[in-house]
Amino acid sequence: MDVIVARHPLRALIQDLRVRRQCEDIALPFLRGPHVAAYLAQRFGGHAFQPELARAVHQRTDGNPLFMVRVVDELVALRVLEEEDGRWRLRTPLAEIAAAVPESLRLLIEKQIARLEPEAQRVLEVASVLGWEFTAASVAAGLATDALAVEESCDALSRQGQFLSASPLFTRPDGRRWPATTSPTVCTQAS
Repeated sequence: MDVIVARHPLRALIQDLRVRRQCEDIALPFLRGPHVAAYLAQRFGGHAFQPELARAVHQRTDGNPLFMVRVVDELVALRVLEEEDGRWRLRTPLAEIAAAVPESLRLLIEKQIARLEPEAQRVLEVASVLGWEFTAASVAAGLATDALAVEESCDALSRQGQFLSASPLFTRPDGRRWPATTSPTVCTQAS
């Protein structure tokens, strides 16, 4: 992501290699809950944590392998997971996992936000107050600005895979779609 956002020279190299068919993209699938549990068991010497730990880590990371490793590293650094007498134990409530954001990831996010145009930064700021799902119209209302401009900003961020992703419209049981506006973009904040 950093290569795309910063227009890093590596991006041009990768595109050139693709054109010449000298490289291949390999998309790594996200891990499922049992895979996260297996990772925890292997990493912590076969210690069997409660299944809730693997579920909490999976929920926090969506199964992204690199993020999962970083989050588990952070849990150890924060002493949420701690070794005592040769056994690893969960020392704090599982709710602590939801707050665990590795410093390296925090810095990367701050760097990516700083590179955005000021308008996009303001859109993200208002969207973060609205919650995980929101409409472009609700962000526009919070900014007291044009909904179309906000929709274009959200769409651009979503296309780039930055912070937002488009969500399908909610369909009510009676068949009506929500929101019933001329610009019905619904976005979800990426985890």
